[in-house]
Amino acid sequence: DDSTCRASALPALSPRGGSKNATSVAGAAFPPMAGAVVKSALCVIPPEHLWPAVQSIRRQCDKSYFRWMPHMNILYPFIPEEEFEAAASMLARDLATVEPFVVQLGSLDFFIHGSSKATLYVGPDEAGCVGLARLYDRIAELFPQCATESNEQDFTPHLSLGQFLNSADVAKARHALQKVWKPLTFPIDEICLIARRDYHDPFCVRWRIPLGTGNADRVARAEGAYIVPSEDDDHADAPPAIAYELKAASLPAVRPGDPNARRGSGRGGRGGRGGRGGRGGRGGRGRRGIAASRAR
Repeated sequence: DDSTCRASALPALSPRGGSKNATSVAGAAFPPMAGAVVKSALCVIPPEHLWPAVQSIRRQCDKSYFRWMPHMNILYPFIPEEEFEAAASMLARDLATVEPFVVQLGSLDFFIHGSSKATLYVGPDEAGCVGLARLYDRIAELFPQCATESNEQDFTPHLSLGQFLNSADVAKARHALQKVWKPLTFPIDEICLIARRDYHDPFCVRWRIPLGTGNADRVARAEGAYIVPSEDDDHADAPPAIAYELKAASLPAVRPGDPNARRGSGRGGRGGRGGRGGRGGRGGRGRRGIAASRAR
């Protein structure tokens, strides 16, 4: 699949986050005042006009549908929200010379967690993979404590679509959805710092840091709450046959305040057929053994 990330197409990464050759413009890493926390993340958020295609799948399949907006994590866990302002200033200085780039989300794939559950995701084209890997390298140099915690192996850019009970179910869903999936293309011209007050609260965008402005002082505080979608929203649904298949095979979305909700988002196990490995556990790319990822 030409749109799948390939390790050979990406810059060399050190085994535990950060480029072997990357050097931060700022010249220093962010002071590790506190360890990384699961209540914050540094991520890329697609434009909202592209959300319906993603949300129509996540609504049926993603246990984090009510807590996370559509996103691709760069670093998760991340530093506490109390340190965001200082981090935003450092990021603005460091990313002022990083040019925006275009990404196309077109290839569906999955991670296998241990011997059971699986996460379906959509990944970027190779040009997008390269751009995101370079962006990750740059940012990981600034936050090495977060890069170490969030990426035990390599970085796999991805947007999660849902969780499934086993590899057979997720493979079946991937096959069905790939037939009707229309690639989503958008520019990556900013990164977002997001946070939540409590584990079951929806994430909110706290800061937006633009890329390639040439202005080290340009950074914006934001209060963009993720509005929890309603049951009768107007998102375009997947075709009925696929929708039934997804509901039957996937894990249900966890509503805020659900007493049966389980803490934690799960670490990746063995990778699906796509991409480099990344966030979380160990594993492989299909049968070829490239490391897997933290799925959230």
